[in-house]
Amino acid sequence: MSLRRISQGTVGALLFVLAGSLCTQAEAESSMGIAGPQSLIADSTVFVSNKENRTKPDFSLPLLRVAIVREDNDIGISDDQSGNQVALPGIVGNKIHEIALKTYRERIEWIREHEGPSFPKLKEIYGPIFRVDAPHNRHLYVFKLYHELGFTTCYFLLLHDPHSNKLSKEPPCIYGRWTDVMNQGGEDSRMMKRPYVFFDDLNLDKEPELVIEEQVHNGTVYNAAVYHYFHVGKDLSLKHLLALEARLIDPFSEKESGLIVRKIKKLGPNRIKIVVGTESSIGANKSEAIGEILLESPDARTPFVIKSKTVFVERYGGMLVTGSEGKEEKSIQSP
Repeated sequence: MSLRRISQGTVGALLFVLAGSLCTQAEAESSMGIAGPQSLIADSTVFVSNKENRTKPDFSLPLLRVAIVREDNDIGISDDQSGNQVALPGIVGNKIHEIALKTYRERIEWIREHEGPSFPKLKEIYGPIFRVDAPHNRHLYVFKLYHELGFTTCYFLLLHDPHSNKLSKEPPCIYGRWTDVMNQGGEDSRMMKRPYVFFDDLNLDKEPELVIEEQVHNGTVYNAAVYHYFHVGKDLSLKHLLALEARLIDPFSEKESGLIVRKIKKLGPNRIKIVVGTESSIGANKSEAIGEILLESPDARTPFVIKSKTVFVERYGGMLVTGSEGKEEKSIQSP
């Protein structure tokens, strides 16, 4: 299986890059303790194991028959799997098996090289599958890939056209651990707000982009909500255009009660402005404009590039684009 690799160097002009934020299957495998070149270890039929025997891998496939549909046309995060069940198309189920099998094979190889038995079961890395209605009568399927210890590794994004039965060939994934860990119980946190998945015409080409929200976290120094924007190709490919750090704890606010908030203003085709300000629930100064960022793209498929930054409040100069230390860049070219 060929999966597009999107990593930190890809921001070809993302607003900013967050380590581990956007990944493909390669990054998902790495976060599960898999390293080195990708290879097929063995066909699943080679391994025949007792389900109670952890000394051998268990390649038993779960039956993928249904997806979850919520009334608000969104996904559940953390342990929230509420919604109605609908039939899962076979082509979608097969792609999910493909993703899970490749990850599992590499995980087994890593365990053999570094730990030895016991082995997890393939079934243990499958999470729920959500379906979201998309423009043009399409469906977005969001598959949660689990680590065998129980936390979410990745949210894989698969766009399906039920009329033509076409499907995204190289599903990207969003790192999901902190989205789930920091939002236990399914309630909106201070950072993340519903909808978590939606569509928005970012570049004004009359073709809405897919947008998915992620919570990013680094100990006590960094906590933010990021929106990832994907261009939808005619072949249902999903290309990352922009990562917007929309909400971040304001380190200069009283008792860190405030937020740095970034909002998009669409100026014209492939041209946007990020308006940056602060919001606070306490204190006399509840909001303040702190700067603006101008971004442009040569066409609807190409990631945005920062053209200029204007700082209104000097102490926020180093945090205008992102509060993730060392990640702010004016222009980064795609590989």
